[in-house]
Amino acid sequence: MVENPTIKDLRKFKLTLLILPVIPSVILYYKNHVHLAMLFFEICWVLLLTLFVARLFGKNIDKPIYHFVRIILKFLGMVISAIALTITWICAILPTAIVAKIKGRDRLVLKKKNVNSYWKDVKSSEPTYENQY
Repeated sequence: MVENPTIKDLRKFKLTLLILPVIPSVILYYKNHVHLAMLFFEICWVLLLTLFVARLFGKNIDKPIYHFVRIILKFLGMVISAIALTITWICAILPTAIVAKIKGRDRLVLKKKNVNSYWKDVKSSEPTYENQY
């Protein structure tokens, strides 16, 4: 969703608002939840009629609805991404760290005793090109 929507963006948004409640209503209807299906279907028609009547009277309520939905979706995106990252951390990184801790693995070699520096000397068999010119 963009900050300043064009007329084309608003048309796509209205079409999405009208089609979106139809999908759950069809699913609920086939799962024998007729009352909930009718509720979603009525939401679709109320939205359609509200936008149509407001347009007839010259009121442009598309942009406020667009910005309201944009704010809600931005908040939901932040919440869902935080939840997804937490689940990923718990399922992937935490077990790896626990296994490494149990094995006593010290990848950074931080537990050396009596060391003046933690720098490692690298022995290179390749020639240096420092004085080639």
